[in-house]
Amino acid sequence: FVLDAKGEGVYQSQPLNLPAGLNYRVRIDVNGREYRSDYTTAKVTPPIDSLTWRQDGDAIISVHAHDPSNNTRYYRWDYTEAWEFHSAYAPVLTYNLDPRAVYIYLDQRADLSKFVCYQSSKSTTIEILSTAKIARDTTHYRLLTIPRRDWKISVLYSINARQFSISKEGFEYLSKMKKNTEQTGSIFDAQPSELRGNVTCVTDPNEPVIGFIEISDVYSKRIFIRNSQVPNWGYSTGCFLSELVNNSDSIKNAGLPAPISPMLSDQTGNILRFLYSDVSCVDCTLRGSLTKPSFFP
Repeated sequence: FVLDAKGEGVYQSQPLNLPAGLNYRVRIDVNGREYRSDYTTAKVTPPIDSLTWRQDGDAIISVHAHDPSNNTRYYRWDYTEAWEFHSAYAPVLTYNLDPRAVYIYLDQRADLSKFVCYQSSKSTTIEILSTAKIARDTTHYRLLTIPRRDWKISVLYSINARQFSISKEGFEYLSKMKKNTEQTGSIFDAQPSELRGNVTCVTDPNEPVIGFIEISDVYSKRIFIRNSQVPNWGYSTGCFLSELVNNSDSIKNAGLPAPISPMLSDQTGNILRFLYSDVSCVDCTLRGSLTKPSFFP
């Protein structure tokens, strides 16, 4: 089977129907050097029973699964997050060439072109669990915590969790990596340990190689959380409005801030004073993308 390089260490192929119970390994050719993993058995992963959340000040997300055959015992998860967020203000004003604040549209409606945006991220921590020491192969794992007031749940948040079955050796390897990368930092923390994976360099057996390759199927589950579902979430954009006289000198002296809405107009409709804010408070593309994820409602 051939895996195509997609960049950033990612290799993909069309779906592979690999019979469980057989042994497989991966061979990697990079810059004239050959690397091979040890043979490993393709593992069967049980489905995710549920992906749940609860609010305890913060939003706590947990994943639940079980293997009725009691054969999995070692689990790994990763996840991707996506969320919708809004600018603090939708402006009705812009600047003309003077510059002076004028209405964007003749009907004085707000400009919503940069009001709704989306952002995403991938998990960067190692999420693993062993049920080897308990009778039933059942997991209730706290996957992540979103702090209260976080912008991720300012409008609509989504998480997609993936579940993998891993071996005891893979679990031990990832446990060491987790300690080395997440739990070291003081003399009282666990000290870094040497990582020995199951990948070796055939070209140069003395070359240190970090990596552990296993084969399993994967199950995923997605949930959404709306801001209306988290009472007293308390998110704030940190934006505020200030007032400015509508003439070119005042506007230039203020550094051409983003005009929002009129504060005072004369009888003919000319804007005398207006409210303004920082450009980051009206342009959501400075922190995200206008492209809506395909799975968002």
